[in-house]
Amino acid sequence: MLKPELCAKIALMTWKVLGHEWAVDLLRSHIAQQKLHHAYLLSGPDGVGRRTLALRLAQAINCAQPPEPGTPCLTCRVCRQIEAMQQADLLVAMGMRFDDRVTGRRDTYAPHAKKIHFEIDTSEVNKNIPVDLALVGDLGENLRALLPQVQPCNHSDWLESIDEMRGDSAVRDIQNLPDSGHLYAPHVVNDLWRMTEGKALVVSDVGQNQMWTAQYYKHNQPFNHLTSGGLGTMGFALPAAIGAKCARPDMEVWAIAGDGGFQMTQAELATAAQAGIKVNVAILNNGYLGMVRQWQEFFYERRYSATPIASPDFAKIAEAHGLTGLRVTERSQVEAAVRQ
Repeated sequence: MLKPELCAKIALMTWKVLGHEWAVDLLRSHIAQQKLHHAYLLSGPDGVGRRTLALRLAQAINCAQPPEPGTPCLTCRVCRQIEAMQQADLLVAMGMRFDDRVTGRRDTYAPHAKKIHFEIDTSEVNKNIPVDLALVGDLGENLRALLPQVQPCNHSDWLESIDEMRGDSAVRDIQNLPDSGHLYAPHVVNDLWRMTEGKALVVSDVGQNQMWTAQYYKHNQPFNHLTSGGLGTMGFALPAAIGAKCARPDMEVWAIAGDGGFQMTQAELATAAQAGIKVNVAILNNGYLGMVRQWQEFFYERRYSATPIASPDFAKIAEAHGLTGLRVTERSQVEAAVRQ
């Protein structure tokens, strides 16, 4: 049996030099081994064609998670994706790069799983998580070449386990908790999805707001979620939303940001006002650099430092630019604010 690092290197070399046939055999052997009866597909590739091909692969190997656009992440502790990944015997990764939002502590991430990574950039392979098989190249081309070679599988016992996880996590999901009058960020994002019918072009900033946007705004349309990914560019949402509106003036555009990230580029409100560019901004103001604080909690034994932040009155800042500024403190107020 080849060591994982050798297997990945051989697959890379094979794909680039000898063609895909031998890499196909490696992929087939990873999927077909009897002990690999728990399969989990990570991240939905964007674009209609690639998503359709990824769905076909998911159906063929009878995996636990169809490739929905979104981000399995540690922001939600009860997320069924996390539990499934930790139990899986096989992870097929497309359109993702094993960043710490997904993995958490890398030394404990999916310890039982073999990992197959579809990736277009060789520098991203084995950068964060060692993989057993890497297939480098355009995802659409690779899937079209591989799909005819993959034999259908049936893992109904694992799918039943997943259904049980879904039921358990649904009970604890913040969306299903009784309304206590407290306004939660996931409620705002989910209500925004409901009221826009999922048709808005959404631009997320960086931090917990980015994760909540991926989880609670159901992105079923390709190219309708703009994000800076793992680059950590706080302040991305507002200027990117202005650019997105210029590129697609027919779309309803929403920037979703935290109170920390928004303050980094809030001066761009002047650009939107002067140019008459209509973008909507939802600021999830919780008084913290939320993801930094969460990482301090998870990985640094709750040694909190420099994460509480003071913020200006965002509604008055909007008004100072001649724009509409609204403050929402209860979930019942969300709908009226969005419609206005």
